[in-house]
Amino acid sequence: MQTIYYIDRYGNIDRTGFRYKKTPTVKIYPVTLTNLIGVYGNFERDSNGDGVADGWYGTLGASLDSGVIGSYSQKKSYVADTNSSWGTFKTLFKIPYTSGDVLFWSFYGKKNTDDPDDPTAYRILYVLSGWDAGEFTNLIIQSETWARYYKKFSLTTDDPLWVEGLYINHSVLTDGCLYEAWVDGMCLYNLTAMGILPPLLQELYEVETWAELPEDVLASLLVYTDSIATIGFTFDDV
Repeated sequence: MQTIYYIDRYGNIDRTGFRYKKTPTVKIYPVTLTNLIGVYGNFERDSNGDGVADGWYGTLGASLDSGVIGSYSQKKSYVADTNSSWGTFKTLFKIPYTSGDVLFWSFYGKKNTDDPDDPTAYRILYVLSGWDAGEFTNLIIQSETWARYYKKFSLTTDDPLWVEGLYINHSVLTDGCLYEAWVDGMCLYNLTAMGILPPLLQELYEVETWAELPEDVLASLLVYTDSIATIGFTFDDV
Protein backbone atom coordinates (compact mmCIF):
# COMPACT_ATOMS: atom_id res chain seq x y z
CA MET A 1 0.00 0.00 0.00
CA GLN A 2 1.36 3.40 -0.97
CA THR A 3 1.44 6.24 1.54
CA ILE A 4 1.22 9.75 0.12
CA TYR A 5 2.59 12.78 1.93
CA TYR A 6 1.39 16.26 1.00
CA ILE A 7 4.18 18.86 1.12
CA ASP A 8 3.44 22.54 0.72
CA ARG A 9 5.84 25.05 -0.79
CA TYR A 10 7.32 25.78 2.66
CA GLY A 11 8.30 22.18 3.37
CA ASN A 12 5.42 21.48 5.80
CA ILE A 13 4.28 17.85 5.64
CA ASP A 14 0.61 16.84 5.97
CA ARG A 15 0.32 13.14 6.87
CA THR A 16 -3.49 13.22 7.31
CA GLY A 17 -4.32 12.54 3.68
CA PHE A 18 -7.03 15.24 3.81
CA ARG A 19 -5.62 17.09 0.82
CA TYR A 20 -5.95 14.01 -1.36
CA LYS A 21 -9.73 14.05 -1.28
CA LYS A 22 -9.41 16.43 -4.22
CA THR A 23 -8.12 15.40 -7.65
CA PRO A 24 -4.32 15.65 -7.64
CA THR A 25 -2.95 18.20 -10.09
CA VAL A 26 0.75 17.35 -9.85
CA LYS A 27 2.73 14.18 -10.28
CA ILE A 28 3.32 11.92 -7.27
CA TYR A 29 6.95 10.84 -6.85
CA PRO A 30 7.28 7.36 -5.27
CA VAL A 31 10.19 6.42 -3.02
CA THR A 32 10.97 2.88 -1.84
CA LEU A 33 12.17 2.41 1.74
CA THR A 34 14.03 -0.75 2.76
CA ASN A 35 14.49 -1.24 6.50
CA LEU A 36 17.75 -3.19 6.83
CA ILE A 37 16.58 -4.50 10.22
CA GLY A 38 13.33 -5.64 8.63
CA VAL A 39 10.41 -6.99 10.60
CA TYR A 40 12.68 -7.50 13.61
CA GLY A 41 12.63 -3.77 14.25
CA ASN A 42 9.11 -3.96 15.66
CA PHE A 43 9.88 -6.43 18.51
CA GLU A 44 6.45 -8.02 18.15
CA ARG A 45 7.32 -11.73 18.41
CA ASP A 46 9.10 -13.92 20.95
CA SER A 47 8.58 -17.42 19.55
CA ASN A 48 10.58 -19.29 22.22
CA GLY A 49 9.37 -17.20 25.17
CA ASP A 50 12.86 -16.23 26.39
CA GLY A 51 11.97 -12.54 26.69
CA VAL A 52 14.08 -11.51 23.68
CA ALA A 53 12.23 -10.63 20.47
CA ASP A 54 12.78 -12.83 17.42
CA GLY A 55 15.78 -11.81 15.33
CA TRP A 56 17.81 -10.75 18.39
CA TYR A 57 20.15 -12.44 20.86
CA GLY A 58 20.25 -11.29 24.46
CA THR A 59 20.60 -12.20 28.11
CA LEU A 60 19.64 -10.91 31.56
CA GLY A 61 16.42 -9.09 32.33
CA ALA A 62 14.85 -9.15 28.87
CA SER A 63 11.09 -9.08 28.31
CA LEU A 64 8.53 -7.80 25.84
CA ASP A 65 6.42 -4.89 27.10
CA SER A 66 3.87 -2.48 25.66
CA GLY A 67 5.24 -0.36 22.83
CA VAL A 68 4.54 2.46 20.39
CA ILE A 69 4.72 0.44 17.15
CA GLY A 70 2.29 -2.47 17.26
CA SER A 71 1.68 -4.15 20.61
CA TYR A 72 5.15 -4.71 22.04
CA SER A 73 8.59 -3.22 22.62
CA GLN A 74 11.84 -4.75 23.87
CA LYS A 75 12.51 -4.07 27.55
CA LYS A 76 15.70 -4.65 29.55
CA SER A 77 15.92 -4.47 33.34
CA TYR A 78 19.06 -4.53 35.47
CA VAL A 79 19.91 -4.04 39.15
CA ALA A 80 23.46 -2.67 39.19
CA ASP A 81 26.07 -4.94 40.74
CA THR A 82 29.81 -4.56 40.17
CA ASN A 83 30.18 -8.36 40.45
CA SER A 84 27.79 -9.19 37.59
CA SER A 85 27.42 -8.37 33.93
CA TRP A 86 24.63 -6.31 32.44
CA GLY A 87 24.50 -8.11 29.10
CA THR A 88 23.12 -6.64 25.90
CA PHE A 89 21.01 -7.75 23.00
CA LYS A 90 22.27 -7.94 19.42
CA THR A 91 20.86 -8.76 15.98
CA LEU A 92 21.26 -12.42 15.08
CA PHE A 93 21.99 -11.43 11.49
CA LYS A 94 24.61 -9.31 9.76
CA ILE A 95 23.76 -6.25 7.68
CA PRO A 96 25.91 -5.85 4.52
CA TYR A 97 27.87 -2.62 4.46
CA THR A 98 30.30 -0.84 2.14
CA SER A 99 32.77 1.67 3.54
CA GLY A 100 31.50 5.22 3.28
CA ASP A 101 27.82 4.36 2.79
CA VAL A 102 25.62 6.85 4.63
CA LEU A 103 22.97 5.28 6.89
CA PHE A 104 20.00 6.73 8.73
CA TRP A 105 19.16 4.99 12.02
CA SER A 106 16.00 5.61 14.01
CA PHE A 107 14.05 4.09 16.91
CA TYR A 108 11.73 4.98 19.78
CA GLY A 109 13.10 4.65 23.30
CA LYS A 110 12.60 5.48 26.95
CA LYS A 111 14.34 4.75 30.26
CA ASN A 112 13.56 4.49 33.96
CA THR A 113 15.68 4.22 37.10
CA ASP A 114 15.47 4.58 40.88
CA ASP A 115 19.02 6.00 40.92
CA PRO A 116 18.71 9.49 42.50
CA ASP A 117 21.74 10.67 40.51
CA ASP A 118 20.25 9.33 37.23
CA PRO A 119 23.33 9.41 34.98
CA THR A 120 22.54 10.75 31.52
CA ALA A 121 24.92 8.50 29.59
CA TYR A 122 24.04 5.00 30.70
CA ARG A 123 21.57 4.01 27.96
CA ILE A 124 23.47 3.43 24.74
CA LEU A 125 22.46 1.65 21.54
CA TYR A 126 24.97 1.35 18.79
CA VAL A 127 25.65 -0.04 15.34
CA LEU A 128 28.92 -1.91 15.48
CA SER A 129 31.36 -2.86 12.72
CA GLY A 130 32.59 -6.42 13.20
CA TRP A 131 32.02 -8.20 16.51
CA ASP A 132 34.53 -6.53 18.81
CA ALA A 133 35.62 -3.73 16.50
CA GLY A 134 36.20 -0.27 17.89
CA GLU A 135 34.32 1.58 15.16
CA PHE A 136 30.68 2.24 15.99
CA THR A 137 28.04 4.91 16.24
CA ASN A 138 25.75 5.30 19.24
CA LEU A 139 22.54 6.93 20.39
CA ILE A 140 21.77 7.69 24.03
CA ILE A 141 18.26 7.27 25.48
CA GLN A 142 17.66 10.20 27.81
CA SER A 143 13.88 10.50 28.16
CA GLU A 144 11.60 8.80 30.70
CA THR A 145 8.75 8.93 28.19
CA TRP A 146 8.73 7.56 24.64
CA ALA A 147 10.82 9.72 22.32
CA ARG A 148 12.24 9.19 18.86
CA TYR A 149 16.01 9.00 18.47
CA TYR A 150 17.80 9.19 15.12
CA LYS A 151 21.20 9.69 13.57
CA LYS A 152 22.85 9.89 10.15
CA PHE A 153 26.30 8.32 10.01
CA SER A 154 28.87 6.39 7.97
CA LEU A 155 31.74 4.04 8.86
CA THR A 156 35.11 3.33 7.24
CA THR A 157 34.80 -0.44 7.02
CA ASP A 158 33.60 -3.11 4.63
CA ASP A 159 32.64 -5.39 7.52
CA PRO A 160 28.98 -6.30 7.97
CA LEU A 161 27.19 -4.55 10.81
CA TRP A 162 25.45 -5.77 13.93
CA VAL A 163 23.04 -3.65 15.91
CA GLU A 164 23.74 -3.95 19.62
CA GLY A 165 21.34 -2.42 22.08
CA LEU A 166 20.80 -1.28 25.64
CA TYR A 167 24.45 -1.45 26.57
CA ILE A 168 25.24 0.13 29.94
CA ASN A 169 28.49 1.80 30.92
CA HIS A 170 29.05 0.15 34.32
CA SER A 171 31.32 2.93 35.53
CA VAL A 172 28.44 5.40 35.86
CA LEU A 173 25.95 3.13 37.66
CA THR A 174 25.09 2.99 41.35
CA ASP A 175 25.12 -0.47 42.96
CA GLY A 176 21.70 -1.71 44.00
CA CYS A 177 19.75 0.69 41.78
CA LEU A 178 17.28 -0.53 39.17
CA TYR A 179 17.83 0.50 35.54
CA GLU A 180 15.28 -0.15 32.81
CA ALA A 181 15.10 0.75 29.13
CA TRP A 182 12.73 0.13 26.24
CA VAL A 183 13.14 0.33 22.45
CA ASP A 184 10.65 -0.02 19.61
CA GLY A 185 10.15 0.83 15.94
CA MET A 186 13.81 0.50 14.95
CA CYS A 187 14.82 1.11 11.35
CA LEU A 188 18.07 1.45 9.44
CA TYR A 189 18.07 2.91 5.92
CA ASN A 190 20.98 3.06 3.47
CA LEU A 191 20.77 6.60 2.12
CA THR A 192 23.58 6.01 -0.36
CA ALA A 193 21.65 3.13 -1.92
CA MET A 194 18.50 5.29 -2.09
CA GLY A 195 20.41 7.59 -4.44
CA ILE A 196 18.95 10.70 -6.03
CA LEU A 197 16.05 12.61 -4.48
CA PRO A 198 12.85 13.13 -6.49
CA PRO A 199 13.08 16.42 -8.43
CA LEU A 200 10.66 18.34 -6.22
CA LEU A 201 12.50 17.32 -3.05
CA GLN A 202 15.77 18.41 -4.67
CA GLU A 203 14.25 21.81 -5.36
CA LEU A 204 12.76 22.16 -1.88
CA TYR A 205 15.88 21.17 0.10
CA GLU A 206 18.52 22.32 -2.41
CA VAL A 207 20.49 19.05 -2.40
CA GLU A 208 20.58 16.19 -4.92
CA THR A 209 20.77 13.00 -2.86
CA TRP A 210 19.19 11.44 0.22
CA ALA A 211 22.62 11.25 1.84
CA GLU A 212 22.94 15.05 1.75
CA LEU A 213 19.76 15.76 3.70
CA PRO A 214 20.16 16.81 7.37
CA GLU A 215 19.02 14.48 10.14
CA ASP A 216 15.89 16.41 11.13
CA VAL A 217 14.61 16.46 7.55
CA LEU A 218 15.31 12.75 7.15
CA ALA A 219 13.41 12.07 10.37
CA SER A 220 10.36 13.86 8.99
CA LEU A 221 10.48 12.11 5.61
CA LEU A 222 11.58 8.56 6.46
CA VAL A 223 8.90 6.79 8.45
CA TYR A 224 9.19 3.38 10.12
CA THR A 225 8.40 0.35 7.99
CA ASP A 226 8.62 -3.34 8.88
CA SER A 227 10.46 -4.26 5.69
CA ILE A 228 9.95 -2.61 2.29
CA ALA A 229 7.39 0.10 1.62
CA THR A 230 6.68 2.70 -1.04
CA ILE A 231 5.79 6.23 -0.06
CA GLY A 232 4.93 9.10 -2.37
CA PHE A 233 5.47 12.85 -2.25
CA THR A 234 3.55 15.59 -4.02
CA PHE A 235 3.51 19.35 -3.62
CA ASP A 236 1.06 22.22 -3.33
CA ASP A 237 0.55 23.63 -6.80
CA VAL A 238 -1.16 26.82 -5.67
